Amino acid sequence: MAEIKKVKNFPHIDIHPSLKDKLKAVQSILQSEKYHELFIAEKDGNAIALALSWLNSFHPSAKYIRFFAGKEQDRNVYIYELLTPLLGSRSTQDKWIYSCCSNEKDNIAIVEEKGFHLFRRTFEETVGVTWMLQHLDSQTIDEKITPLKEVMSDLKKKQQFLSKIKTDYEQTHADNPVGCFTLTEWEEILRNDCPDESRSSVLFIEEEIAAYIMLHPGDTENHYEIGWVGLDQKKQDIDLLKQLLFRQLQSLKDNDVKTVEIEVDSTNPVVMRLFDFLELNKKESWNSYILK
Repeated sequence: MAEIKKVKNFPHIDIHPSLKDKLKAVQSILQSEKYHELFIAEKDGNAIALALSWLNSFHPSAKYIRFFAGKEQDRNVYIYELLTPLLGSRSTQDKWIYSCCSNEKDNIAIVEEKGFHLFRRTFEETVGVTWMLQHLDSQTIDEKITPLKEVMSDLKKKQQFLSKIKTDYEQTHADNPVGCFTLTEWEEILRNDCPDESRSSVLFIEEEIAAYIMLHPGDTENHYEIGWVGLDQKKQDIDLLKQLLFRQLQSLKDNDVKTVEIEVDSTNPVVMRLFDFLELNKKESWNSYILK
């Protein structure tokens, strides 16, 4: 039988070859020792299974966990033993979050048995620009569309926009609240996300933000990513948002951009409605489970 041990220094652990390849997803956390807690199942001097937690300053009330076993037959034997001390430890965080691909049925069964429940699905898709244009509303927007660069150079509009993205993000992350950040800090968060300030757009109607969509350059010149998206809370005019996206995608197409990538959280109803033609709920997803 293996011995369950709490470990402080990952670099000093001998990892069994069958486990080593499975740790790639958390390798940077392990190597930099940025984990909060680390437990291993050790047999014959080698770690054959591992469970860890780490913290996220952007969502400070949660502990994030992952677990791995080198061999399938070790999973049911040792993962449960590793999770007992990991989930039993006390801290200032009041919840645990585990994320995995929706097809990882064995791992999902383990966390559900421990009392976790699904609270968010995240969909990632890459779609052809031309194809997406065919599924959006091409009606012309009469109001002036303001590039993000212009918004950020106007103090009043900048304050409006930063307040809007802050509120939208907080409302779509109610299960795992974001930390308390000032608008100045939100400006830094936005800029660190590196949006294309010329192609990202904000639509003002009667001096109020009606819609916005952030665009980000991709890893090639023919690829872009669609980032933060939002609508006026009261009107919720999804057709207006689709018209705005059509305008942006048409501009991308005119500049020879072929594909766009989206990341959509099921906890964000506005974005789910924007991309309803993709039928995301029928696709595989990155699932997040929570235990409080």
